[in-house]
Amino acid sequence: MPIWTVHSKVEEPAAIRAAAEEIRFVREGFNWPAFLVPLLWLVVKGMWIVLLVALAVEMALIAAGRGLALSDSVLTILGLGLNLVMGFAGNDLYRWTLARGGWREIGLAAGGDRDVAEYRFFADLMQAVPVPPAPPALAPILPLPAAPMHDALGLFRHPGGIG
Repeated sequence: MPIWTVHSKVEEPAAIRAAAEEIRFVREGFNWPAFLVPLLWLVVKGMWIVLLVALAVEMALIAAGRGLALSDSVLTILGLGLNLVMGFAGNDLYRWTLARGGWREIGLAAGGDRDVAEYRFFADLMQAVPVPPAPPALAPILPLPAAPMHDALGLFRHPGGIG
């Protein structure tokens, strides 16, 4: 069953429920859109820094291929290798972009698809019980005067006692 990381700019359960549409779910594992159309996927997700780095790497790859007189088939294989890297690292790069934007990972959710993962996350969030505040620090308590101790059956003598 796929695992999803849950990201939000707020961490309190009440605030998360109030801004549920502002929650981002990022799936663990391979990302097919990042593999098939990486540059378009980066634009759609708003990953501008990663997009610039990916464009620079692709341009460097093409320039190095032309400079070394590599065939088009070798350049295609290298391009597919870059797409494969994007497929495997795409979700991690998206999490990195969210973290740079002030988003925090607030939990995990499991589900066959995103809808099931969202349902489970918010169902667990509704059951979350707020932690009560810590009690105030207690003032030092004076020791009580010692009362004579008697055992339950009266079988043993106590020091200083009659017995």
